[in-house]
Amino acid sequence: MNTLIKNTGTFIATITLSFAAISSANAATEHYAADDQASSKICVAATTGSKFKLSNAIDNAQVDKKFVVKSVKCNGQDILSFVAANGKNVNKVNNFLTQGRYNDAVNVAKL
Repeated sequence: MNTLIKNTGTFIATITLSFAAISSANAATEHYAADDQASSKICVAATTGSKFKLSNAIDNAQVDKKFVVKSVKCNGQDILSFVAANGKNVNKVNNFLTQGRYNDAVNVAKL
């Protein structure tokens, strides 16, 4: 009986540590705007994976998606590449920006 309790305790500890390791590995990097520029806010919104947040940031900047794709740079990268490297829901966000013309296999947007 004592061995069963030790083995059960070891099993529970192992499972707990496994879940902790998985949780920390899946923790997403949070991006934040280094300044109050509209383009910085668009870059941050794009990494969230939320089309709603991105749409609001674009509307608040009073620009359109085509302008964002052609002109906005995020940490020196075009926004599509930045989202591909750092964002959540990459296809969803980049297809939103390119009106469905984003191809992640070759990372090309035909505008």
